[in-house]
Amino acid sequence: MHFISSLRWLALWPLMGAAAAVAQGAPAALTFSSALKDYQRFADEEPAAWRESNDKVRGIGGWREYAKEAAAATADAKNEAGAEVKADPHAGHHPPATKDKP
Repeated sequence: MHFISSLRWLALWPLMGAAAAVAQGAPAALTFSSALKDYQRFADEEPAAWRESNDKVRGIGGWREYAKEAAAATADAKNEAGAEVKADPHAGHHPPATKDKP
C-alpha cells in the first residue's frame, strides 16, 4: 500500500513543477553579445625580401640575440617572483637525484 501512494506522488511531480514555474512569472529577457563582435579580418602583409630579412637579423645578432632576450625575460620574471636565478644554463632540466635510491 505504501508503494502505491509513493507512485501517486511521482505521477503528480511534473504537475507540481509546472505550477511552480507559472507562479514565478516570466523569465527575464535574455541578452546576446557575440564573441566575434571585435573580430578584425586578417590583413595580409607584403612579404619582405628574405635576403634583407636575414641581413637585418644578422645585424641584430642572429638567433642567439633572440635567445638572450628570451632568457633575460625569464630571469626578470623569476626575480620579480622572488626566485633565485641560477647561473647554470641547464639548471631545472632534471630533478635533483635523491640519495635514498639504491
